[in-house]
Amino acid sequence: KPKETLYFTGDIDKNLNTQEKKAYADRLLKALKGHHVSYYQSDDSEDTEAYYGYTKAVKDYIVDGSNKKTNTQISFTYNENRKVTQIIVAFPFYNEPF
Repeated sequence: KPKETLYFTGDIDKNLNTQEKKAYADRLLKALKGHHVSYYQSDDSEDTEAYYGYTKAVKDYIVDGSNKKTNTQISFTYNENRKVTQIIVAFPFYNEPF
């Protein structure tokens, strides 16, 4: 079980579509020398998506439901009030409401 969670947040001044979110996630995982493990889209909102990956650059990890190591979460959610897409990059995961 991971002992710590480290996360970074940022905003993009537009509502990203799924292809743009995937491109950001792919670039971040590539920069971390990691690979894609799984994907999640909220049942409540198409504007909330998360990409999960694994990189050897981060020591801690969790094992997901498919028995795969995961230690990188890249989440996207659109804030209609602020008109921005919030990006959260977390190691190994972000366990708070979006």
